[in-house]
Amino acid sequence: MQTQAALLTFLPLLASCSDRLEFFVPSRESGSVVAALLQQRQALAVGAFDGEQTKRLTPPGPLPEDFDIYAAYYPESVFELGLDEGWMGLRAGGRPIPKSAEVRVSFVRQGRQSPWETTDSAQVLDELGLDLPKPSACYRPSVKYVDIEGTKGDEISAAVTLGANDELLLGLASGRFFVVSTTTQAELAAPLDAPKAGAVRSPDGRIWLVGNDRRIMVTSFDSKRMALELSETSSASGAPAGRIWLAAADVEPFELFALTDTGRLERFDEARRRWALVYEDPTREVDRGRRIAWVSPGVCALLKTDPPHVCQTNAEGCEDLRHPSGPSPEIGPDSIATIAGLGVVTGIGTDNPAFRRFDPSSKSWEALPGLTIEYRVHVMAPFGDGFVYAAGDAFRQVRQFSNELGYCEPVAVAWRRLPQFFLAAQTGYWLIQEGVSGSSDLQVEFVTFERVFDRAP
Repeated sequence: MQTQAALLTFLPLLASCSDRLEFFVPSRESGSVVAALLQQRQALAVGAFDGEQTKRLTPPGPLPEDFDIYAAYYPESVFELGLDEGWMGLRAGGRPIPKSAEVRVSFVRQGRQSPWETTDSAQVLDELGLDLPKPSACYRPSVKYVDIEGTKGDEISAAVTLGANDELLLGLASGRFFVVSTTTQAELAAPLDAPKAGAVRSPDGRIWLVGNDRRIMVTSFDSKRMALELSETSSASGAPAGRIWLAAADVEPFELFALTDTGRLERFDEARRRWALVYEDPTREVDRGRRIAWVSPGVCALLKTDPPHVCQTNAEGCEDLRHPSGPSPEIGPDSIATIAGLGVVTGIGTDNPAFRRFDPSSKSWEALPGLTIEYRVHVMAPFGDGFVYAAGDAFRQVRQFSNELGYCEPVAVAWRRLPQFFLAAQTGYWLIQEGVSGSSDLQVEFVTFERVFDRAP
């Protein structure tokens, strides 16, 4: 990794005036430059531009006297990086600057440019605290079906991505565990009493297996990924449930919530190694959809069914957020998720505005415009500047919602049973079905998204 001091051997003077920024790029071949306009190491704007031998840029606004340019050259085009060309400013809820094994970096300071130096990553950009906005573009989904051999008559009860090579850990109702990718699958040796009602991954990469009695085992894999090491971290809490839904923090400090089909919401205290009751409703939950979402430290939102409503935890228990119902009081949302830039979002379907977001300032629900559907929304997951979802009963589809562009082109999905998990992996999403496989092997779907146009149809 080259230090900033090593980058300051400058090339001849370049033009830099109030209406133009100019610097050289290191190759005549196609590529792109991610440039940051800086003042005293603080980013004023970030932009992505397709490369030319001499790059001339119109500034995003008036330039301060003491500005610098920090540039990273990529062999990929702006399109291939998944970015929008031009100055993008700095927006909250962005994504990290892209990484590339072949990236080269350069400074332009006081009108002089340092030589391009090769580095193994764009770490310097991260050190400067830069963040690119999430791209606003539509992506076309495609689906690959993966059969899990030797699983006839079984059922998937727990699923979690492993964070490498798009691998997926599956726990089956029979007690068997599999690691699955789009090209390989292997059964793991695991204790017969390993919890299998649910699974989550903590930010440090550990896998947490949870039982219907809320017994927890934390898992790790050996170097060959052919066995599980398990250590029990809690004892049972409350009466066993027929089903649980889990919600976990994706940032530190890690915390875990569990909602049971008997109406208990519990939070796991890792320091004290036990569960604490947060909220209890004697109404039995319905086995459908995604029922719970982590919101912020100590807070989660959950769907209730009788009558349909949403509540969000607080110090006193669970505050009713008064979600509007469907065409009748008995019909309410089927899924819930926390989406960056939108907050808590629910999917309802049934010939209503399909998605609503909760506005904390007004404590009211807002319909996301542009779509009414007549079928259930089963699962949602964050994607780009919005989310992707799987919905349908007779007509089944996966579709993207962009906060800026609206609803994008859907793809029909031939799942055998209704989906219960939609899990982000390294290069796509795993769509996991519920129910017993019957006379055929269990099947999962891997959904990838190809950027093909910049506006929703």
